[in-house]
Amino acid sequence: MFKNNQSTLILNYTIRYFCTTLIFVFVFASAVTGENLEKWFLMSRHGECAEIATLKRKVSDFPEIKDPFSFTRLMRARGHTVIEQPLELPGTGAIQVDVAELSLHLIFVTSPLCEGYLEHE
Repeated sequence: MFKNNQSTLILNYTIRYFCTTLIFVFVFASAVTGENLEKWFLMSRHGECAEIATLKRKVSDFPEIKDPFSFTRLMRARGHTVIEQPLELPGTGAIQVDVAELSLHLIFVTSPLCEGYLEHE
């Protein structure tokens, strides 16, 4: 009888672990794909937005970056200290990213926050 209870206990833990892992994978997958569905921009002081590619002027060997998460990974991979801070703004994504060594203090936003677009690269 002890063996049967032990087997049931192991089976219960296995099922719980599997379900927890499955939930984690679905939540993580939806978060990752959600990051890349929105188009991200850089916001200026006056509310206009510019393409992220405008950073080519300040960052050498700047690859194609589409979101603040890729930019943060790039800067960390190059050895820079990066401070990220999500900004709570209704209806849109906004993240402040600071890279002090390069004097970069950026605000990445999704398009609903843009009041206009800057036309330079």
